[in-house]
Amino acid sequence: MSIAGKLAQGLGVIEFKGGDMPRAIDNVFSDHAQRPQLTYDLIYAYYYNSWVYGAVKAIATSVSDVPIISVEAKKSSARRPRSIREFIKNSGGNLSRDWEGVMDSYMKAEGLVEVEHDILGVLENPYPEAGVTEFEFKQAIVTLLETDGNAYVECVWDGKKDGLPKKMWPNIDPRKVAVVPGESRLVAGYIYFGDQGPVVYSWDDMLHFKYFSPLNPWYGMAPARVLRTQLIAETKAIDWNRLFFEHDATPGGLLTSKERLSPDDVRLMRAVWNDRYQGPGRAHQTAILGQGTSYQQISPSHKDMGFKELREFTKKEVQATYGVPSIVLGDYEDANRASAMTMARLYSLNTVLPRLTKIEGVLNYRFMSGNVRLMFNVATIEALQEDMLIRARTANYMGKNYATPNEVRVAQGLPRKEGDGMDEVYIDPKMVPIGMAGEVEDDSEGGDQV
Repeated sequence: MSIAGKLAQGLGVIEFKGGDMPRAIDNVFSDHAQRPQLTYDLIYAYYYNSWVYGAVKAIATSVSDVPIISVEAKKSSARRPRSIREFIKNSGGNLSRDWEGVMDSYMKAEGLVEVEHDILGVLENPYPEAGVTEFEFKQAIVTLLETDGNAYVECVWDGKKDGLPKKMWPNIDPRKVAVVPGESRLVAGYIYFGDQGPVVYSWDDMLHFKYFSPLNPWYGMAPARVLRTQLIAETKAIDWNRLFFEHDATPGGLLTSKERLSPDDVRLMRAVWNDRYQGPGRAHQTAILGQGTSYQQISPSHKDMGFKELREFTKKEVQATYGVPSIVLGDYEDANRASAMTMARLYSLNTVLPRLTKIEGVLNYRFMSGNVRLMFNVATIEALQEDMLIRARTANYMGKNYATPNEVRVAQGLPRKEGDGMDEVYIDPKMVPIGMAGEVEDDSEGGDQV
C-alpha cells in the first residue's frame, strides 16, 4: 500500500483545511509538512565543533542527572499546581537558599505529596532490549533538541493506547521524521523515512519534543540554527589549517634580485636559503641578504589571519546561545571560587531548569491525568545547594548582629529548638546572654566565673 493509502486509512484526510484548528496557519498541500531550509546539517555541529559538543554535552548531562518523581496534589483546587520556577518567582525572595528547603516549601504550598506511579518504571528502563537507561533517555532527548530543535520518541504499546506505553525508543534521527498536519489537531501523525522505507505513525505513537520556532508550527528551531554561519566559517578555517600543514604548496615569499640570474644561480640561491631557514628547527632566524637581493612575503601568517581570535569569538557565541558559562566547559582561567559558584548557580537556574520544565510538560500532557503528575526533583542539583562555608559565615554574621540561636537556625532552614537560651541574644565572644553582660567576669587563672 502506498504512503498516501496508509495515511488515508490510518490518519484521515491529509490536506489541511482548517477544521478545529486556527485559521492563521498555512495550508499543507502534500502528505507532510516540509522541514525548514538549512537545518539538515545542523546536527553535524555536535560531531565536528568542539564548543558545540562541549555545551550540548554539558546541558544534556546536567538535565539527565536530575531524577524524575511523581507527585499528587492533595488540595482540591481549580488551578493547576504551579511549576517550581513560578513558585520561586512569586515567593518574593522569602525562601531559604537551601534548595532542599525550597523543594519542601514548594510541595507544602502546592499541597503535593510524592507517590508511586507506573510511568516511573517505564522511564527507568525505557527500552530494556536495547539497554536504554533513564539517563540515556533524557540525554538523547536534550542532545537532539539542542542540535536539531526536535526530538522524537517512539512509543511501543501493549494493547490499548489509553494507558502507558510498554517501551519508549528515543534514538531517532529527527531529520528523517516528517510531521503530518491534521484537521482536528495540529499534528495527525508522523512519517519516518528510514533506510527500509517509510513508516507511518499515528499521533499517539510518537512523542515530539520541540523548541519554539517563529516561522514553523510543526518543527522546532535549534539553538545551533542561529550559529550556522559562524560555525561554517570556523569549520572552513580549521580545514584550511589542516590542509595547509598537509598539502600546502604556496610559496611563503619571494627572493628578488636586481641582477640577472641564471638557472644555476636560482638553484643555488634556493638551495642555500632552504638549507639555512627551512624546517621548524630553523624557523624565525635572522636572514642576511646580499647586495641587490630582497625578500617579499606573499602569504599571510597564521597570526595575521586571526585564527585564534575566530575560535575565541565562536566560543563566546556558542556560550551565549546555549547559556553555558566557561566554568561548565572546563575553563577556569578567569574564575575564582565566588564567581564559579555564581556562574554554576545561574547556569542551573537559567539553562537547566527551563529544559526540565519542557520535558515535564510533554510527559505530563501525554501520560498523566487527574491530580498526579511528573516533576524533576531539583533539590538534587548540587549547584543550587547553599555552600556550607556560606552557611557558616551567615550564621556567624547573624550571631554577631544580635540574632538569637533559634533565629539563626530558622535562617539556615533548620527547625527551632527548645531549651534555655535558644531565644536569647548573645554577645561575642563569651556567648553569654546580653542581659548578663555586666554580671559575668572571666577568670584569667582559669577559675570559676562569678
